[in-house]
Amino acid sequence: MKKHDRHYSTFESNKDFYAQEISDAVIKHRTVGRIQAGMMHSMQQAGDWSNNPMPDLVLLQHKGASYRARANVGLGVYEGEHYAGNFVVIPPDVSTEIEVYDPHEVLLLAIPYQALKAFFYDSNMLPEDGFFGAVHYGSRTDYHTTNIMDRLWQHVAEDSPYSTLYADQLIIHLIMRLLFLKGDTPVLFKGGLSFANLKRVVDIMHNELSDDFGLERLAKEVELSTWYFIRAFKYSTGMTPYEYFTWLRINKAKLLLEDRMLSITDVARLVGYKSTQALARVFIRHVGCNPRHYRQSHLK
Repeated sequence: MKKHDRHYSTFESNKDFYAQEISDAVIKHRTVGRIQAGMMHSMQQAGDWSNNPMPDLVLLQHKGASYRARANVGLGVYEGEHYAGNFVVIPPDVSTEIEVYDPHEVLLLAIPYQALKAFFYDSNMLPEDGFFGAVHYGSRTDYHTTNIMDRLWQHVAEDSPYSTLYADQLIIHLIMRLLFLKGDTPVLFKGGLSFANLKRVVDIMHNELSDDFGLERLAKEVELSTWYFIRAFKYSTGMTPYEYFTWLRINKAKLLLEDRMLSITDVARLVGYKSTQALARVFIRHVGCNPRHYRQSHLK
């Protein structure tokens, strides 16, 4: 696959960049809410994805297989592995330096920041320059943020007179979550796991989705008691370790269900469930439909 090369042109928005320069990478795109935010699901090549400043606040959620990248989106250079469910926040009007070493799948939300400030119920709560502090460093893990993005992508696809109103509410909810995360530091979560320890246990979870969940082993990896590990993990991610592990399994199952070559029995086994019935019970609780219906709706 040919590598992507950096584009030095200046664009008025991320929507224009994707539409004019890399439209072949976009699987689907949608316009979201009254502020006309752009959402795109894309499969992108390895290469230099650096860009000139654009006026959007961008949230980039990693989907699919993990990939390696080196980036600076406003708060210093970081390098590492990016996993499904992690996300990056790029402030408006900042030049980015992004080198991605592998093909990658992303869900992108580009919010016109000046339109957001005019729309937001209390613009004084928002950073004047769109800079949300430590959240711009590294690839973050926060279930609440990625869940809002997934719901936003899902519901704007529905042909409903309430879709725009619901999208507006979700965007406000998302911004409130970023304001909450604004005070976080990538080095130490007060009352939670250190950044290094959180990455260590999340890496283990990602690599062992087909195995039994071992809470005591994860606690031992970071030299904590099981009780304190559960508490610290939930403080850092918003979920208990078991909830997070289940969320990873279901997101992996959703990806695998889009592969026609795999049976639902295969999918269940690959994400650690002993039967299709066991997978279906958890899948319905998290997604709202069974795996077979999910597959049918995504293979049309």
